[in-house]
Amino acid sequence: MNISERFNRIKSIEQMYEAAKAALAHYLKDCRDNPTLLIGASFTTREVRECIYDLEDAFLIRIFAEFEATLRDYWKRGCRRKSQPWAKILIDSIAARCFARESDLAYVHEVREYRNSLLHEGNLPRRITVQQARSCLCVFLSHLPRDW
Repeated sequence: MNISERFNRIKSIEQMYEAAKAALAHYLKDCRDNPTLLIGASFTTREVRECIYDLEDAFLIRIFAEFEATLRDYWKRGCRRKSQPWAKILIDSIAARCFARESDLAYVHEVREYRNSLLHEGNLPRRITVQQARSCLCVFLSHLPRDW
């Protein structure tokens, strides 16, 4: 798999997020206009609203997972390494190998820390959007070779 295919996979996750958000917003409007749609449902419009809010974080986690899978593939196949370093060490090591800019590295770690806060119920720093995450992670990936 080359870097273009990896970019496309990450972009596809962002597009799925946009589709899901639009579908849920439409469903929420329909439920408000016709409350009988929720008869027999095990949730209310409140849960649908919360789902819309939490959806972005769920897709951000998916985007980061694809990003990390790309780095691990590059580490294993491109760098011919057998180790399984923690994400932070992996990111730092690849940044050094590929001469990534410090600012690109800092943004990636910001997304990683945000993802960790989501997964481990830590104190959330400022909210990061799917679009922001996709953008900075892809900028970082652009430092990788086209093929490996």
